[in-house]
Amino acid sequence: MSKLLMKTSHMSEILVGKVIALNSEGQGIVREDKLVVFIPFTTPGDTIRYHIVKRKKNFATGKLLAVLKPSLQRVKPLCRYYGECGGCQLQHLTYEAQLENKRQIIENALIRIGKFSKLTVLPVVAAQMNWMYRRHITLKIIPHQGFFRAGYIAIDNQTLLPIQHCPLFLAEDNVALAEVQTLLGKISSQQATEGRATLFKTEVNQLILSLNFEKLNKIEAEIIEEFLKQFPRWKGVIVKGGSKKWVWGDPTNFLAVGHLKFLCSPEVFIQNHAEQSLKIYQQIIDLFSKKKQATILDLYCGIGISSLLLSQQGHRVIGIEYNPLAIAMAKENACLNRLTTPQFIEGDVEKVLQKELHDQHADIIILNPPRQGITPAVGVEILRRCPQEIIYVSCMPSTLARDLSLICVQGYRISLIQPYDMFPQTSHVETLVHLIRS
Repeated sequence: MSKLLMKTSHMSEILVGKVIALNSEGQGIVREDKLVVFIPFTTPGDTIRYHIVKRKKNFATGKLLAVLKPSLQRVKPLCRYYGECGGCQLQHLTYEAQLENKRQIIENALIRIGKFSKLTVLPVVAAQMNWMYRRHITLKIIPHQGFFRAGYIAIDNQTLLPIQHCPLFLAEDNVALAEVQTLLGKISSQQATEGRATLFKTEVNQLILSLNFEKLNKIEAEIIEEFLKQFPRWKGVIVKGGSKKWVWGDPTNFLAVGHLKFLCSPEVFIQNHAEQSLKIYQQIIDLFSKKKQATILDLYCGIGISSLLLSQQGHRVIGIEYNPLAIAMAKENACLNRLTTPQFIEGDVEKVLQKELHDQHADIIILNPPRQGITPAVGVEILRRCPQEIIYVSCMPSTLARDLSLICVQGYRISLIQPYDMFPQTSHVETLVHLIRS
């Protein structure tokens, strides 16, 4: 319970309280009478001084003013931007505390949203790489003094923080972000509107840059060519604006997963943590390694990594993906690895299941949907096929819990809930769930 210390002239309440837990966004929870207060950058066990920023009927948001007695879980953050930047939420926690809090976030979502009572959420699989693990980062681009600059959105969700370094991506002495800022400082804001910059790190520490403007009249080729000449570790640049697209150098990359090789690029979805994604793929392989040939639907298949790994085991796999470039790469990856049986279909998962694959049977269904989870119609299509097993990989515990509750009431039981720390230092967590038809 919080203790009121004073009210300022603006009636802002300054209180003292103890943090009891973290919410799903990594914010500390303090109880003030019957009100729950969410306070960023606090740790379970902290005794803090804070003030109320915004009050609503059942909860409030607060701002940390001082840590009066730090928790044993509290450590000094590594990043110079931490506390301003909105990218990380948990740098001030020990790594062990991060893992346990993520496990609790999943467990709480399953209880509160999914209405499950007796489920075992296994300990989160830790990452050896807690820093410099991200394959790619995406920055916001905005006009600045007639040109452009890039950065993360600050914690206020409005201000741009023009960073020169991100320890989740590269070492502090790496000047790659400064090089991108230099390039953007040469592109006239009269020729384009705001957009996004994606920096992609290859397996051999080369870099690829993708600039995606909402609107772009033209781009001076000399600026990009000079950038690639001046900074040779950048192997390729993609510039997009509306329906226009320009490419310099080679903006593709190859990933090794097991004995297979995969073509990818910044324009398709790739799991961000190389080490942890390999563990997830291995878990999927292990679950089906002793099964006889099965028909598998791989929904939201991306560039076909799971599809080809399972095809290599002798299964008949059909992958569905809405991104045309990802599907093209999935087909090319099948050729690269001399696998002829996988089938890849471009299109919205819901529509493909309803029409093109309406009568397609499936022994196993694998799904790795975006954060919003599956639509009710996709759920209907999955259950209509009565697969023996379902693998659900999710990056959002709330939508995972919602979808699992709908699947389980139709005769499925959960045999495994295995979280993976795909995003150290943040509140995000990846979860693999294995379901079996009862």
